[in-house]
Amino acid sequence: MVMRFQELTTRLELLQEQGLINEKVCRVTESVFEELARLVKKDSIEQAEMVFTHLPLALMRIVNGENIDRPDPFILEEMKRSEHFPVADTLVHFIEKLWEKSLPQGEKDFLYIHFINLLNINQGGDELEDCHRGTSGEEGD
Repeated sequence: MVMRFQELTTRLELLQEQGLINEKVCRVTESVFEELARLVKKDSIEQAEMVFTHLPLALMRIVNGENIDRPDPFILEEMKRSEHFPVADTLVHFIEKLWEKSLPQGEKDFLYIHFINLLNINQGGDELEDCHRGTSGEEGD
């Protein structure tokens, strides 16, 4: 599925109307979509739903003082070897600049995974393994 900016804004407006996100989260998420679209040189982004669902909810977790566990260390090492890690890192720093503070490491790690997978889909490359596997590689560890 392909996501365009208008579809994102509609989705964010609904989340805002339901009180699930605030205005700043909405603005940051929209800016990140625009930056990503600029980087991949596309006005629509394939498979963007996951990251643009995770990002506003991650920012609201930060607002609410909630924490998440970090992904499996194996996945993090694989992520750092990706050809797309530098761009993913740039996007995470872009978010922190807009957010005006550092993000918790667990949130950054999951954003790296989402952005790398998104860049692989939209620019080519190998997708990362399922980020929800445990240390043995089995589902549900």
